[in-house]
Amino acid sequence: MDDEEQAAFDGQRAVLHTLEREIGELGKKVSQSRPKDKWDKAAVLVSGLASVVAATVAGFVSCSVSAGAHKLQLAQLDLSEKQAKSAEKQRKADIDIAQAGADTSRRADANRYLDSIASATDANGRAALIGLVDVAIPDRQYFIQAACQYAKYDSVDVVRNRAMEVLSQYSEGRTCLESFVRTTKDEPARTFATTALKANKDVVRIRISNIDDIGRVELNGQHVLYTVLPNESGWVDITKGLRQGENKMTFTVINGPYGGWSFQFEISAGLKTYDSGLQGQQNSCPCDKPVMALDFTLTVAVDGTVALAGPNERKFPM
Repeated sequence: MDDEEQAAFDGQRAVLHTLEREIGELGKKVSQSRPKDKWDKAAVLVSGLASVVAATVAGFVSCSVSAGAHKLQLAQLDLSEKQAKSAEKQRKADIDIAQAGADTSRRADANRYLDSIASATDANGRAALIGLVDVAIPDRQYFIQAACQYAKYDSVDVVRNRAMEVLSQYSEGRTCLESFVRTTKDEPARTFATTALKANKDVVRIRISNIDDIGRVELNGQHVLYTVLPNESGWVDITKGLRQGENKMTFTVINGPYGGWSFQFEISAGLKTYDSGLQGQQNSCPCDKPVMALDFTLTVAVDGTVALAGPNERKFPM
């Protein structure tokens, strides 16, 4: 009960107490001025009025206390809601900070790797580095852009062809290759690009990165990938594990004994891609148990093309 309500309550209670006192005085006067007998109607009336006043006071006090308790309960619920919103806001802020830090670190690593490709004087060495560019650089847009440049403009066939092989595995890279096929006048390069596009239309690859503490992937109930902090899986081809029709795949992140978890899960399925982005929460449990699962459906058609649906996100209790 706040100060204003308390003052109103005290004033009303004082009025009732004054009325009760005056009725008591009236009862004394009636008792002194009239003969006392059990049928004294005035005395009975005064006594009844006093009882009503007493009951009113008691009821008023009870209702006021109940109202105060109800208001306190509402205030507590409001505080809990505000605390929950504050915690969620802090969780998002933690993720944003982690994302910014990870982005800065990964971009620096990416630049160093691209510098090593550019400075390689041996064509085979440069081709080998380009062949691993999608493993070395987590940022898909960044490594696709680099591979596209080498596919279009490198003067050595082995380097250019290796870049095309990388591009053919991703929908964004296939867009680059399709544009190259339409515009190039280099027939051997056009033929290689066309072959690469056909070869990877039904390939499915997955990748786990930024994992804390454990990432696990199951395909049709069978374990196909398991990654533990601080490792990253790189791109793993799971095409051979698929069957015609629907295939169920689940990625699960598992927290270790200490609070805090994170992950990034990616899929390249034919012309479809999925990237969860960096997700996680600092100093948070559940601990020593699964935190979240992402469910997907991969449908393989008769001609081998793959359709990707999902994810269905499941969070586990604390």
